[in-house]
Amino acid sequence: RVLFRSQVFWSLSTARVLTLERIRGVKINDLEKLDQQGTDRRWLAQYAANVVLKMVCEDGFFHADPHPGNFFIEQNDAIGLIDFGMVGVIDERTQELLAELLIAINQQNADRLLDVLLDLGVTRRRIDRVLLRRDIERLLSAYWNLPLGELKVAALLNDVYSVMRQHHLHLPPNLALLLKTVIMIEGLGVNLDPDFQLTKLL
Repeated sequence: RVLFRSQVFWSLSTARVLTLERIRGVKINDLEKLDQQGTDRRWLAQYAANVVLKMVCEDGFFHADPHPGNFFIEQNDAIGLIDFGMVGVIDERTQELLAELLIAINQQNADRLLDVLLDLGVTRRRIDRVLLRRDIERLLSAYWNLPLGELKVAALLNDVYSVMRQHHLHLPPNLALLLKTVIMIEGLGVNLDPDFQLTKLL
């Protein structure tokens, strides 16, 4: 299969310049062909997730549509990542807050988690901090003594999002894109390796 990988460059005026590079590869969800070419699927699950996590945690600019049709595995096991029509931007302060979010969850610290959520800009009006803290505490109790590396990201984020909806909190657009991206990359990893744990990489 011959494909084209698009590369996006941004100028100061935010005009996009697209260049095309010819690549040949196998779709990341074509498990039979991956096995035929000798790809280690467990390694690939971690590698693909790390590619996206590097974009989010280090580069601050990430591919926001990581479905299997946009990941192609070349003969040397390099990833051909295509279609950057949907991207997200995460500034350094937000990167730090997201790290604090994980720490607060890992430490079962409801006060810290509440502070981080508010710092992420999820409120558009006054909130009842006492009630929100109570619901966050109840959420965290469901994960009591469970190591961070054993959490399912999609389930955890859905629980957090449920509390947010209940209190009329709203994710900023860049974080909504990130939420979708993280859930998709976890699903991609589990498809490759049923034992894949995204939180271990996080």
